[in-house]
Amino acid sequence: MPKMKTYTTDPDGCSNVNRAAWAASAVAEFQAVTGSDDEDAVADLLGDLMHLCARKSKKYGTFKECLRRAEEFFGYENRERTAQ
Repeated sequence: MPKMKTYTTDPDGCSNVNRAAWAASAVAEFQAVTGSDDEDAVADLLGDLMHLCARKSKKYGTFKECLRRAEEFFGYENRERTAQ
């Protein structure tokens, strides 16, 4: 298997290319299960994650809390890219 090009890494050794690939796999799986089309798949998945958080907020937190943490992670991961 060819080595994946790495643009940035953080202490856990993950690159943003890896992160995008993982997200694409999750969206593809979601589409396979739901039949959601490419244009709506990410928004559909986010909406369903909102439903999940509404029902399981003790486990995951509210969607807004999760989104805030995701934005922090994304910002950190992109700062790592510019630092290299």
